[in-house]
Amino acid sequence: MSEHLYIPVDQLNPGFQQLIPGGANILYTTRAEVLKRGFGAHKKSGFVVVTDKGIAFHAAKTGLFDVSLVSMASGALAGFIPWANIQKLGNYKDKIQVKHTLTDNPKKKLEWFFKCERCKDQGEEKKEFEARKKGFGPFVETLYKQNK
Repeated sequence: MSEHLYIPVDQLNPGFQQLIPGGANILYTTRAEVLKRGFGAHKKSGFVVVTDKGIAFHAAKTGLFDVSLVSMASGALAGFIPWANIQKLGNYKDKIQVKHTLTDNPKKKLEWFFKCERCKDQGEEKKEFEARKKGFGPFVETLYKQNK
């Protein structure tokens, strides 16, 4: 098992199995805040899974202090972004910015922010998380450059 699986794979939302392409190796799992940018922008809390084929995410919970009616009313934010579809990846240490095209519609572009969150339910201590979150962006950026 990878040292970067902060959420055990069997504890992830079962919907992840449908999002991740067959044969993909899961390299990193974490709780995360997922922010969709653009028209109808909103954010939710959930999970991010980084694989050798791309980034999967599923976020359904609205934050306690997130008062956006759009975020509360919308369904889950979920998807899979293949490395090949990413046009720009911004590394901000504890979060990444991903601008990408859709596989079935290359003219349509989307933008997301994924911010690494502490995995309290897995017993992650605050001090451990402070050290880990600094490595989230660099880890994903390295994979992106390898698979570009």
